[in-house]
Amino acid sequence: MVITEKSPERCGLLTTAGQPVPLLGVEVTGEVASGIARLVLRQRYRNTEAKPIEAVYTFPLPSGGALTGFSMTCDGRRLEGVVKEREEAFRAYDEAVSAGHGAALLEKERPNVFTAQVGNLLPQEETLIEVVYLQKAEGEEGALRLTIPTLVAPRYIPGAAQGDRSGGGRAEPTDRVPDADRITPPIGRVAYGVTLDLLVDLGSAVSVESPSHAITATPDGGSRLRLSLAQGPVALDRDIVLLLRGAGAGPLAALVAHRGESGPGVFALTVVPDLAADREPGGRAGDDVVFVLDVSGSMSGLSLAQAKAALKLCLRPCAAPTAST
Repeated sequence: MVITEKSPERCGLLTTAGQPVPLLGVEVTGEVASGIARLVLRQRYRNTEAKPIEAVYTFPLPSGGALTGFSMTCDGRRLEGVVKEREEAFRAYDEAVSAGHGAALLEKERPNVFTAQVGNLLPQEETLIEVVYLQKAEGEEGALRLTIPTLVAPRYIPGAAQGDRSGGGRAEPTDRVPDADRITPPIGRVAYGVTLDLLVDLGSAVSVESPSHAITATPDGGSRLRLSLAQGPVALDRDIVLLLRGAGAGPLAALVAHRGESGPGVFALTVVPDLAADREPGGRAGDDVVFVLDVSGSMSGLSLAQAKAALKLCLRPCAAPTAST
């Protein structure tokens, strides 16, 4: 995605191309409904130098997430990004920067690694970059698990050095990893951290725990909870992991519905059974579980194969299954 802004009061060419500058901070906000999270990642930049610079930030997103928005706010003006082919996006960005205009470029390096570039960031100017994405929470032993990545972990870079650099990473491009310099951002201590403001609304009471960070859960009306990091901004040195469990009896269930001004509505129902409960002391015993598998024409091919694999996975914990397919 690329954003370009033509403004007459901007002047001068970029003189520090590719120079990374520290962020003011990273914010993660959003909401979780029926097992789907809509998250907004905000990155704040400010140029403290006496000349225009280019800010570069390599960051992670979930490999299974879906990017839905990219915008830049500068000097009170908000600009939305547009999707372009890779070469066309680079050309538009370079032309805008060379002409002295403001521009931002969001590039996908790997399914879970992205790079944001903000060109011609003027002295003392602050720019806000927003990335919006959707992410599915995974079912895990009766809970919904949501993982919010915060860092690009060090990678093994095999092969012999080969090719020209196009990024500011630590590693040199090799014959086996030609983009090594774009997926190995510098590692070091920084003054900024990440904050979290997440609204959980599954339609029923839930409890929240985190194996990675201390979390504060504040009631927000009805069964909704607002989650934040108990210690305020924290270092971007580990993923934020959240486990959402049903607070009542029975499996965790979440329902969200939507109806437009006309026509039929839609809904999404998420049910997370705890298949391990029967094996725990005091767990339920004698429950029957019925699996319904759609074998209609719409399930032909890969869909049916995936459904069968999921059914086998559900049957695997049983001590002595008596089932036939």
